[in-house]
Amino acid sequence: MFRNKIAIVGLFIIGTLIFVAVFAPYLAPSSPFEQSLRGGLNPSSQEHPLGQDKLGRDNLSRIIYGSRISVFVGLAVVGISLLIGTFIGSLAGYNGGWIDELFMRIVDILLAFPGILLAIALTAVLGPSLNNVILALCLTGWVGYARIVRGQILTV
Repeated sequence: MFRNKIAIVGLFIIGTLIFVAVFAPYLAPSSPFEQSLRGGLNPSSQEHPLGQDKLGRDNLSRIIYGSRISVFVGLAVVGISLLIGTFIGSLAGYNGGWIDELFMRIVDILLAFPGILLAIALTAVLGPSLNNVILALCLTGWVGYARIVRGQILTV
């Protein structure tokens, strides 16, 4: 019973985040890019409920529009990692032998490093861009899927 409530709350939070991301232009009180240098670092008010940043942009609007990037990165990383992990895990589990050993040693090497540290290092080397962040997170994200798929194929 308790797990069902947690699942419902989780689905509500994810659904709300996706709803906000999709309808950001209609929910944001103002443009997240519109600057008002005279209004920099103003506290919350009727017009700007979460205040303004140092360039006078509305913080609430920037958070609402930022949810679009968060949802995109999350879906892209999970989707790409799932595809790569499923392919490599099924290849390793089905073929076995040296292919299984090779891929599982690569998985062990990637699991030996903290994932976020590896992602930060890769992003620093490749440069700061959204595609490089997605690539770095996918590099560390597929290993869990590969181990699960390999294990399931070995049991069958």
